[in-house]
Amino acid sequence: MRKRRFRHGFLVGLVTGVGLCLLVLGAAGLVLVRRGITVQVDLSGLATVLADKIREEANAEIPAVMAEARSHVPEQVAEEMRGAIGSASVSIGDLSVSLPDDMVTDLEKRLAALVEESVYGVFETMDLTGVVDDLAERAYGMITTGLAAEIRELGLSVRGPLNLSVPVTVKAR
Repeated sequence: MRKRRFRHGFLVGLVTGVGLCLLVLGAAGLVLVRRGITVQVDLSGLATVLADKIREEANAEIPAVMAEARSHVPEQVAEEMRGAIGSASVSIGDLSVSLPDDMVTDLEKRLAALVEESVYGVFETMDLTGVVDDLAERAYGMITTGLAAEIRELGLSVRGPLNLSVPVTVKAR
């Protein structure tokens, strides 16, 4: 008899415990399905990370871009300077003397070399850190304002087990 009571008490306790667990899980699931989940996104932190990444990438890429630009300077200058001085003459008072063609060609070459040196000088003295910082700051601003407008209160729906739909709200902060 005693053994039977123990089994009966054990089974009642087990069924009651499992039933209570199922009831609590069901209630939690119902609350989850009705209220959903709210995810808050820290746009400031995200924007800072992305701006730093943009700054890093720009600093890594700028030397290659500048080298590419430098390599095109001679051909670009030669193309622009070709025929820039059609004919040249020296005038003193009423007297005008035309320069020979080889002298004009030499003058064009010297002028092209001077322009190349000037362009290279500009490349050397260019402060690109300001450009990179400006790019990163603009990216930061675009992310914080643009993404905030997109996310303001974005509503999604995620399918869970038993084909239950759980609403997910994404909020920007």
